[in-house]
Amino acid sequence: MSDADNNPLKIALTGGAGSGKSAAAARFREHGIRVVDTDQLAREVVEPGSEGLAALVAAFGPRLLTDSGELDRKQMRKWMLSDEAIRRRLESILHPLIFQALEAQLATAEGAYAIAEIPLLVESGSADRFDRVITVEAPEDQRIARLINRDGIDEAAAQRLIAAQASESERRAIADIVLENDGDLAALHRQVDGVHDCLTKANAP
Repeated sequence: MSDADNNPLKIALTGGAGSGKSAAAARFREHGIRVVDTDQLAREVVEPGSEGLAALVAAFGPRLLTDSGELDRKQMRKWMLSDEAIRRRLESILHPLIFQALEAQLATAEGAYAIAEIPLLVESGSADRFDRVITVEAPEDQRIARLINRDGIDEAAAQRLIAAQASESERRAIADIVLENDGDLAALHRQVDGVHDCLTKANAP
């Protein structure tokens, strides 16, 4: 087994809401790359009976639960968008658990590199955990339109969601590679394909 197989580069893929980060991640998967979705991990660490859910209930009380005892995600998102202090407290509980699960999954990856899809990379202050950082950017009007279509929210809610996240300049400051998603899907795919080639060569055996 080659050094690349033993020690894949750890790549963070980030981008603001509606930037097209998930489309980029899907293209990397088409190349056979392990992509770990931290949004999925965030759901797993707060499943009923989990340490994460118990910690949230201890911090915020049972009002954070649905009648069936699951995390009320809609209520949590509402609080995170409306109260900065609550958002920071939630993240301080969840981020360590998410990154613990992420490290466990990346440790089993093979090949030249593996990707962690992390929307809140800047906010979590975790860029230095990775060998490279890729950020996906798109014009704000396109991002708003995507969020309206994807999430069924109105323009004001989409704008609040974007405003609650790190700015593009903050993401660029930690990025090694920027993907400009201001065209069609084929244009984004061509950029991802180029990055894949570069990363594969960078950690070739």
